[in-house]
Amino acid sequence: GVSYYGEEIVQDKYRIDLIIPDSGTVMGTTNSEHEADNQSYGVYVDATWNVNEKFALTGGVRWSQDDKDWCTNTTQDDLKFTGGVTDGELCTNEKWEEVTPRLVAQYDISDDMMVYTSVAKGYKGGGYNSTAVNTDDDQFAETIAPFDPETSTAYELGLKSELMDGRMQLNGAVFFTDFQDFQIQTESLGEGTVISNAGDAETQGAEIELSYMAADNLLLMANYAYLDTDFTKGAWDGNDLAYAPESTFSVGANFDQQLLGGTLNWFAVYNYTDDYYFGADNTFEEDGYGLLNAKVTYTPDSEGWDFAISGDNLTDEDYAALRTDLDLGPVIHWGLKRMVRAEFNVYF
Repeated sequence: GVSYYGEEIVQDKYRIDLIIPDSGTVMGTTNSEHEADNQSYGVYVDATWNVNEKFALTGGVRWSQDDKDWCTNTTQDDLKFTGGVTDGELCTNEKWEEVTPRLVAQYDISDDMMVYTSVAKGYKGGGYNSTAVNTDDDQFAETIAPFDPETSTAYELGLKSELMDGRMQLNGAVFFTDFQDFQIQTESLGEGTVISNAGDAETQGAEIELSYMAADNLLLMANYAYLDTDFTKGAWDGNDLAYAPESTFSVGANFDQQLLGGTLNWFAVYNYTDDYYFGADNTFEEDGYGLLNAKVTYTPDSEGWDFAISGDNLTDEDYAALRTDLDLGPVIHWGLKRMVRAEFNVYF
């Protein structure tokens, strides 16, 4: 197969005002314009060889190319939001390409159980930050900061199975991924949102998932994942990756009952997330927390409509969706509190 993606972006007169909330005083303003023309191409082939009835090999390769143009023009920058005023429109172009192969081996132990192993190379294209950079301390920003592509090599060994005459599904896997030029996102008042290459990183871990049809109308579900991550090269060498909790798990249940010429569905799930950091610098950490969500849905036999009452974070757990510092002190975006809602849907 082949693939093509193209986009043109125009952002006219993008303005940021920094305002003191109590007084309404404008501390500074940034005015800028941005244009981009991005094109991506791909050519790939994938084939499977059934060596025998139980063993199969799958191999594939993909060629990817990204061609990106970026222009920016900053006419006012009182607080250096974008790194400084540009001397007219500042433009640049970059082209990246990568070949990414993969190989998968699959062996059917029985009709209900198989094991597999795979190795694959991944690719995430490079790009540009909207921030223009002043490198010589004059009054103008003269450089657009690019970031390089990220590549990875992933290894996985797994099991997929159906047990108890199909009433139970048990899947598991162990994995290891080696990243080169790992891309991270940082934010600051002076530069805004910036994507950069933090160096090399590794992730390894295991995951297991189980679903069991305890009765014809009752499904029980559970999964657990263990993750170990760290930077192995660069400024953050030895630090954990952001948003990478060591342990996560969930348990849930789905129950159907017949009621008033229709079906009443009860669903509940509890999700737990272990401690994790919000950035590669490992400055801000979130303690582990669990969220309980539930939903009750009535659907008539005609299936023409349904009515539901659902609740998220029913225990009203306190947790942060983001902790950072934008050069003016710590900033916290709290996660959603308890939310209960009613839904009515019509299908036609």
